[in-house]
Amino acid sequence: MPKNCVWGPKDWFIKDLSEMGFPIPVFLDWVALLSEFIGGILLMINLLTLPAVLFNCRAKFTASFIYHIGDIGKSA
Repeated sequence: MPKNCVWGPKDWFIKDLSEMGFPIPVFLDWVALLSEFIGGILLMINLLTLPAVLFNCRAKFTASFIYHIGDIGKSA
């Protein structure tokens, strides 16, 4: 969602991706953002469900097992 009239990935997330060694972090950030947003809409209207699920699963896998490595099970 836009914050202060700015759409798109946040700078902190792009910085985190580049520090983790992902190539072209801005492009991958947009892919993650659009796959979750558009993929969620496609799932709600039951259209192109398999591609939407595959993109969302890849985004969630990356978030769970690469970005949040070691955070699972720790309390805030």
